[in-house]
Amino acid sequence: MSSTPDQSIKAYGQPEMDEECKWPGFSGRILAWRKPGINIAIEYADSEIDSVMRSYTVCLIGCIGAWRNDVPEVFAP
Repeated sequence: MSSTPDQSIKAYGQPEMDEECKWPGFSGRILAWRKPGINIAIEYADSEIDSVMRSYTVCLIGCIGAWRNDVPEVFAP
């Protein structure tokens, strides 16, 4: 849980989604990969020094379904 966004990109390759996000109570970056055999979404929160991993979601069958409506080009089946 201590990787940086750059380390994750180096490990998994170029993500299908790479978004800077700002909403009340959160400022950070979301990276997501959807490829054969890999369905991962990682959320990084901005800190004073660097980005801190806040969540790491893995789905074996491609069911990162909460974002299917938000980003269908990445998450729709």
